[in-house]
Amino acid sequence: MVTLRTGIKGFDELVGDIESGSRTIIFGPPGTGKSVLAMQFILEGLKNGEVVSYDVFDKPFPRLRWYFKSFGWDIEPHEGNGKFISIQAFPHFAP
Repeated sequence: MVTLRTGIKGFDELVGDIESGSRTIIFGPPGTGKSVLAMQFILEGLKNGEVVSYDVFDKPFPRLRWYFKSFGWDIEPHEGNGKFISIQAFPHFAP
């Protein structure tokens, strides 16, 4: 079994590795850092040459793309080369 680290100092020691290819659901109330945790994990995967996907449940994907940029993280080049795949869970949010 191949496992992955999140790249978040301290977090990996608390929860251990995540199985490659698995789906991980991050759940919690608004403002608890779920999106930022997921974004950091995605960026760690991209940095290591992984293909990553992000299932967006609660907001239109263009807004999430802007959120990445607000942290100085540009995912658009990774979208263009097929390394970042976004999945819009609810079609009514389709751009």
